[in-house]
Amino acid sequence: MSKNEFPSLNALRVFEAVARLHSFKNAAAELGVTQSAVSRQLTTLEQQLGVKLIQRDNRMHALTTAGQVLAPELHRVFRQLERIVTYTINEGDQARRIITIGISHEIYTQWLAPALDEFKQLYPHLELRFVQLPEYMDRSNEDTLTSQLLRNEIDVLLVFGKSAQKSLLSQVLLSLPLQLYTAAANGTVSTPAKEFIRIDHQTLPNQLSSQLKQFSALQLERQTSAQSSLMAATLVPVQNAAVILPVLYQQLAEANQLQCHGNIDSNQELAVIIRKEDDRELGMVALLQWLEYRAKRFKY
Repeated sequence: MSKNEFPSLNALRVFEAVARLHSFKNAAAELGVTQSAVSRQLTTLEQQLGVKLIQRDNRMHALTTAGQVLAPELHRVFRQLERIVTYTINEGDQARRIITIGISHEIYTQWLAPALDEFKQLYPHLELRFVQLPEYMDRSNEDTLTSQLLRNEIDVLLVFGKSAQKSLLSQVLLSLPLQLYTAAANGTVSTPAKEFIRIDHQTLPNQLSSQLKQFSALQLERQTSAQSSLMAATLVPVQNAAVILPVLYQQLAEANQLQCHGNIDSNQELAVIIRKEDDRELGMVALLQWLEYRAKRFKY
């Protein structure tokens, strides 16, 4: 293929959309063209490249080997172009970089928010925006949480848990002890907790039951769940319950007058997750370095 025969950006964009959406119809809707136009662009692209990219003998439009090689690289390139264009539009004359962070209410208020003034002073050209997401990530909700990163809806995910997806980078900021809390004693009388509240997607050790037996403050008879640490901490005194929280949430526990009974034999990791292609972008590097610095200063 000569230089003059290099395929058009539009044809490559059409193929990227079809490969990502697994559908001519959905690609056409996203790009605002007809399905026949999509098909024509793909045929032209294949002719120019001299290779077949898509098998058209089934409804799924499966990629050929060549298509499987090309699709992820195009996806990465077009995502980078979108970010550059968005950055240029938002920058204007102010040279501002907007970074959107997915974070839970609890992690934001208990750890990040108190230091944001410091960040603004250090990096006045970086603007942080926040999208509220669940605080814990496990295998059952990993795809849901990380999809916002992959769709470019957020730039950073701050969460308890790590992602194994190859297109993402996970960096542990803090490895935090887990502590057992119950309702504070009423005067000199303390009734053992009857109920254990487990927070959605919170990862706890397999031997948790045997570990909890050492605590005299517990006579657990049932288990329930809560959507967040804030909800769990609020329910503990109401339901005479017990909950396990990372040491990061000491102030949350104190605000709800919970009594700490010490650590259990397990840690919870707070991680920052970004797209691999962003790890050298200047604004992202600055944010990650500041988060590392913030983590090193955290004391408990």
